[in-house]
Amino acid sequence: RPCLFRPPYGSYDATTLDSAQSAGMATWNWSVDTEDWKAEGSASSLWVRRIINRAEAGASQLHPVILMHNQATPNPATVAALGPVIDFYRARGYTFVDLYGRTWLRPTPAVARTASGLHVFTVRPDGGVNERTHADSTWGRQVRLGGHVVGGVAAVAVGTRAVALAGRGVDGHVRVLLRGDHGHSRWLSIGGPAASVPALASQGSGRVSVVVQGVDDAAWLREWVKGSWRPWLSLGGHLVEAPAVAPIGARDLAVVGVDSRGRVVERDRVGGTWSGWRVIGGEAAGAPALRAFPSVGRLVLAVRTARGGLRVRRACDPRSWGSWHRVRAALSSSAGVLVDGKRVRVVAFRNHGTLAQTIGHGRLRSPDWNGWHVVRR
Repeated sequence: RPCLFRPPYGSYDATTLDSAQSAGMATWNWSVDTEDWKAEGSASSLWVRRIINRAEAGASQLHPVILMHNQATPNPATVAALGPVIDFYRARGYTFVDLYGRTWLRPTPAVARTASGLHVFTVRPDGGVNERTHADSTWGRQVRLGGHVVGGVAAVAVGTRAVALAGRGVDGHVRVLLRGDHGHSRWLSIGGPAASVPALASQGSGRVSVVVQGVDDAAWLREWVKGSWRPWLSLGGHLVEAPAVAPIGARDLAVVGVDSRGRVVERDRVGGTWSGWRVIGGEAAGAPALRAFPSVGRLVLAVRTARGGLRVRRACDPRSWGSWHRVRAALSSSAGVLVDGKRVRVVAFRNHGTLAQTIGHGRLRSPDWNGWHVVRR
């Protein structure tokens, strides 16, 4: 759902602002104009230097918004100037963010375990899904599963030999796939009002639950029960990140999200009845991750902090959370989490671009983690 409006040519009046507001959009303009469009397709060094010089004028501003164009016709001077402009601002301590002040995160990796090993799923720039499996102490070759999903993928083991995957298509519909030891199904659209990466939970009763942030910012749930998909159900709320979901029994669920103030919020279904949303504390900069221990009701929650760190906490049940514990990290993605028996495995992209994992034991305090180890280079 479009939430920001840039007036054509930067021109606006009261009518323009009122129209944007009535459509639920904030109006934004730039503070630095590179006038790169005037190059008209030229690749000359003079045009490249002119664009760079104009862009660097924003260094006198606290929060510069620099205007550059990706035109229908080639604009090689813009492409050549972009790298030096980025380097210039990074060297002066600037961080590139969206217009809400949020840093870009890599698509969150997903992780699941079956009898054939540990499966890690990542999304390529073209939206295709890659899989690598760790078995017999070695990482297997990368397998391409197709997909064309946006922003990341979710995964959960279904039984002992298969993994269910879910992603969001460019049309906002949720797509699911079943990956077995000897192949995988086609991606199937199950519709939906998705504005985020889906979350997945699987229960021993054969129930699979999909939760997404909808275009209305509420959490939405759809479940596979007894061989068919039930209709989408709104769980309400006002979320700003993709939600997470975990089972707390054969039919019950816990759903975690992040509200507009960056606080972690939770809602659960116990005995078929949904609670209201409640704040469970902490601040998140990215989608939370939630997994269940084999013991009914026990959960582990992981969130990325604004500085790229990781914080985790455990719960005896969804309404009884323990303390937050910090895990040393420098993450450029939210975390994928898996419970391996009594251990908690976290997989994420680190700031230098590598996919890495760390494993926690016991109470998950700082000394309980074994450090970060590269999954692939």
